[in-house]
Amino acid sequence: MTGPQALTADDLAALATRRSGREVEVVHLDDDAYADALRSAGLPDPVAHLLATFGAATRGGYLSAITPVVADLTGRAPTGLADLLDGQKALPLGEQ
Repeated sequence: MTGPQALTADDLAALATRRSGREVEVVHLDDDAYADALRSAGLPDPVAHLLATFGAATRGGYLSAITPVVADLTGRAPTGLADLLDGQKALPLGEQ
C-alpha cells in the first residue's frame, strides 16, 4: 500500500530540510553498517536486521511500485507525504 509517489532517501531529506529549516543530509551506509548503527542505538538484533533489509529491497526496486490500493479501498486518492506533513504543526528539531 503506497501513497501517490515513490520517495527516495534524497526526496525525504529534501522534505525534512524544507519542514525543519535545517539541512538534512542523506548518509549512505551499507546494510551491515546500518544494522550495526541500529544495534549501537539499542535496537535488538532482529529489529536491526529487519530494518537493514529495507536497503536491499530499495536497491532491488521492490519499494518503488505505486499501488492503487488506497483509492480502491477508500474511493479517495491517497495523500502525499508532503501534503500530509504540511497539514501538521512543525516541531523544531530536538523538541518532542
